[in-house]
Amino acid sequence: MGCSSGERSAGPLPTGHYEGPITYQGTEVRAILDLREDASGHLEGDLRFPDNQTLGFPTSNLRYNAPLLRFERQARSGNSAVVEAIREGDFWRGTFTTDSAQAELLLVRRGKADARPYGAQPLTIRYGSQNMSSTLRLPDDTLRKHMALVLVPDSATDLSQTADLLARQGFATLLTQPAPVSPDSAAGQMARAALATLRATPGVDTLRVGLWVAGANAPLALSLAMQSKAKPAFVIAQAVPVSSPTGQQPFRALMRQRVPVLALYGGNDAALDTRESARRLRSALGGRGAAVRLYANANRNMLLPGGTRADGKWEWTRPAPGYLDELLAWLRARQ
Repeated sequence: MGCSSGERSAGPLPTGHYEGPITYQGTEVRAILDLREDASGHLEGDLRFPDNQTLGFPTSNLRYNAPLLRFERQARSGNSAVVEAIREGDFWRGTFTTDSAQAELLLVRRGKADARPYGAQPLTIRYGSQNMSSTLRLPDDTLRKHMALVLVPDSATDLSQTADLLARQGFATLLTQPAPVSPDSAAGQMARAALATLRATPGVDTLRVGLWVAGANAPLALSLAMQSKAKPAFVIAQAVPVSSPTGQQPFRALMRQRVPVLALYGGNDAALDTRESARRLRSALGGRGAAVRLYANANRNMLLPGGTRADGKWEWTRPAPGYLDELLAWLRARQ
């Protein structure tokens, strides 16, 4: 009998809290798998890594055909993963496969599944004459109002795990589909529509809604967003090429309006001159609440890729040193 996020099981589901190692080339990483039944009778799950938050993810395309469990992490930019495991009583035994490695997985049931700390809701939002798919994540806690972010990626930037991580840290997030390259105004139109939607969401602090935008069309997106009634209270700009004084202008405008800005660059992002862009942004942003972070050896998503170390042991994909702590500290300073 089968079950996925899109079908109802005719038999008991393998719900529970499972823990154990994932092992590759002699290197172990501790994993936690929570499998639970949602309100509609479907199986949903979260795979987490306490020592490496960037590896964790809510499951996609989850299927249980007893005794086989299969689910995925769907991601762009070379960060996808597939888990396939066989149920043996209270154990799951199988593989964890990424773009660069196939590791052994062994998990044992330790009780009931932990609840997901946020609710997720798919939304279709109208912008201009188009529709965009989005996902709203709202923390399930005792706070009446939450600081919130709209995240608008481009086709080369993956913000899905960022939206999940921030929701787990108590921030409401609205993640849109990637903005198209053409027309160049699309990212701005999407941002304006998403900001208005998030501001109107119960449980969101309307005075603390920010915008996270990525890629070449980010400067125009910021200009358009700042012209709307639902202006962002703060901005995070990721992998934004700034190669001329013209590219600096939207950021100078943000400083004049006293909008805090955090700019993020991965030093190994081959799509742009990160050092020159970071230098120009530092010049444009020199105001209070502004910061430019350039993470050496990281890719566009602020990750260090996995690989074999000099001692022959495997090292999993991981966040650039300091990235997550600095990101969360900057955001909490806006609260």
